Amino acid sequence: MRRLSLIAAALAMACVLAGCPSTTEPDPIPDPPKTWTGSEHRLESWGQGAPEVLVNLPGNYQLTKEDGADYSVYSIRDGSAVASSLAAAVIYVGHHPQPSETAGVTESGMIGDRKVDWVAWQEGSEGNAMHHRELHLRDFFKGAQGADVQQLVLHIMVAGNDESAVKALCKAMASLRIAG
Repeated sequence: MRRLSLIAAALAMACVLAGCPSTTEPDPIPDPPKTWTGSEHRLESWGQGAPEVLVNLPGNYQLTKEDGADYSVYSIRDGSAVASSLAAAVIYVGHHPQPSETAGVTESGMIGDRKVDWVAWQEGSEGNAMHHRELHLRDFFKGAQGADVQQLVLHIMVAGNDESAVKALCKAMASLRIAG
C-alpha cells in the first residue's frame, strides 16, 4: 500500500508544480458508450485462477503492473512525452483495499454492465486543484473460478489536475471487463 501512497503523493506534487486549474463541484460522469473506443489493454491475471481483465484507454495512456505479496496494482498514465493534462489511475486487485478517508460527493457511473458510485472530491483551489474519483467494486469477479477469486476487490482511484481528463479516465474504466 506504500506504493499507492507514493503514487498519490507524486500526483499531488506534479499538480502543485504544474499549476492546476480550479473548478467548483464535480459534474456527474457521463454514461459510457455501448462500444469501447481507445486502445485495448490487458490486465494480466492476478493469479490463482483469476481471469485476465480488459480495459480500453484513450490516447497515449499506458498500463504498467506491479505485484505485491497478495495483490496487484495496475498504474495508468499518459505516455506522451509532454502530457497536455495530468490525470492518472491506479487499479488495485486484491482482498484488502485501503480506501481513502476523504469524504466527497457521489457520482453515478458504470463499470461494464454494473452501476457504480464513484466518490468524488477536490483538494486545493485557486489554480491548485487536484480532482479525485474512487470506488470499490466487490463483485467484479463473481462467478470466476479459483481459490478466493470471487472475493477479489477492484479498488479504482483516478486523480489529476484536469477534471475533464479525470472524467475521461473514469469513462474509460467503464470498459473494464473479463477477458474471454
